[in-house]
Amino acid sequence: MSPKGARALSALLALASGFATMGAELAAVRVLAPSFGDSAPVWTNVIAVMLLALALGAWLGGIFADRGLARRVLIPAFSIAAALLALAPYLASWLSQLVLPDPLPLDLALGVMIRGSLAVGLLVFAPPILLLGMASPCLIKLSCAENSQIGRASGSVYAFGTLGSLAGTFLATHVLVPSLGLRASFGLFAIILFGCALSLAFAGGKRSRSYLLLLLLPLAASPCLLLDAGMPAWLAQSGYRLLEMQDSRYQRLWVLEGREKLASSEGGHRGEKTPQREARIRLLAINEGADSYHSVRIEGEALSNGRYYDAFALLPALLPATRLAQEQPIKVLSIGCATGALLRAVDHAAGQKMQGIGVELDPVVLELGRRFFDSPGREHPRIQLIGGIGGRLYVERCASAEAPFDLILLDAYRHQIYVPPQLASVEFFHRVRELLSEDGILAMNIGELPQGGPVLPRVAGTAAAVFESVESLQLPRQRNALLLAHSGSCKRLLSALRSSQRPQGLSPGLWKRAQRDGAWRCWDPLPEGERLSDDRSQLLDLHETLYRSERP
Repeated sequence: MSPKGARALSALLALASGFATMGAELAAVRVLAPSFGDSAPVWTNVIAVMLLALALGAWLGGIFADRGLARRVLIPAFSIAAALLALAPYLASWLSQLVLPDPLPLDLALGVMIRGSLAVGLLVFAPPILLLGMASPCLIKLSCAENSQIGRASGSVYAFGTLGSLAGTFLATHVLVPSLGLRASFGLFAIILFGCALSLAFAGGKRSRSYLLLLLLPLAASPCLLLDAGMPAWLAQSGYRLLEMQDSRYQRLWVLEGREKLASSEGGHRGEKTPQREARIRLLAINEGADSYHSVRIEGEALSNGRYYDAFALLPALLPATRLAQEQPIKVLSIGCATGALLRAVDHAAGQKMQGIGVELDPVVLELGRRFFDSPGREHPRIQLIGGIGGRLYVERCASAEAPFDLILLDAYRHQIYVPPQLASVEFFHRVRELLSEDGILAMNIGELPQGGPVLPRVAGTAAAVFESVESLQLPRQRNALLLAHSGSCKRLLSALRSSQRPQGLSPGLWKRAQRDGAWRCWDPLPEGERLSDDRSQLLDLHETLYRSERP
């Protein structure tokens, strides 16, 4: 092959292998997410594994290239990498079930998931990425004769490899995984690498064609693309039936169905719940699931059988009686609305006198909500659900036209365990206050263990720097606290509850707890240097500290 042809082939192979490498790197987190989540530590593990593998591959590739083995190494490297990537979703699922113990509650699972994601990442993704890391030095050697034009050859290989990586970055995230799914996406990466090996084999003459038998490796792995990767252990042991699974641009979504005994809303002996009847329940889980769910819908019920969503049914009773007596509906904004569980609870407690807007970053969640969770449709007269826009962006740019709001609900979590820092900063709270009516309330769901943790005090203390009163209620038998911020006195809410009637279907235990002296904790502002801000926030670290803690 002429020097010009060798450079062109090397550039093309660098483009293709760069695309497959970066696409596989980004999709790797999504492969691990159903078992280990996609928290910051999991991302760190995956990135570290990829960088280590690429570094070792480049070092080995340089050694082979200097020994004149570039072509003889690249053909098997591309072939084996293609086979391993085609198998990656299945190997990861199988190994995850071996690594993970029985399903753990979310507050005990983070440490196990961090270690497990590192182990599975090393076993499944390090080998093919190491082989692909060998490509650049070997392609540089192939594209230049002897030692001439090394600068031009290396510049061309790295430039086209970077362009391929750029294409893999955008296409894997925005096109391939959402439209094809993970298994087909990895199958496409394998096909591309198969083509790279085939091109090198035919371009190298008879001697290189002796390696064609190695191309049977990715072909042997190809039937796996037709197989089911299997359910993660937490889902297989959950007792729920899987109705639908979708990979959106942001996460893997699971729609589950089962049956659940409903507690009597009248309470039993000493206020305990008593079984009343069974009803069909549907749950929306994301990524690793654990024992946490993104949204809940119980057939024939507006509330969720005592889950934390029901605490938001307290909110209409906290508004001034003069506001409730007005003809105008209560205006509610729900940030992180998912399938509308919070809006449904508030609307039920307000007697269907609510005008609501729900904002959800992932539009696929809204689609699944309409199909499986009876979420309000696009033509609903009082409730509008908006997908594809972040909560902070909506608050900053879009909410003014609908303000003022009587209630702003915040139940937004990133990677299942983090309240996004931009939704818990001083700047955010100032903007929210501008959007609330004079007696309006900001209500937040904050992950909090019964024995306490570091997240709630920092968020509450930051909000208290903006609002006159910030109060929290630890919810019974939950890892959640209801945090309320408003402009009234700290005891106004307790007084309002005691003069109200319990919403129909609300747990008597929750209603009594909310009216108990000492149940609500008032928070003072934090010193300025300790407040969460857009410029400086330790919220992600605080969440990881919370979920690494042990139960007493």
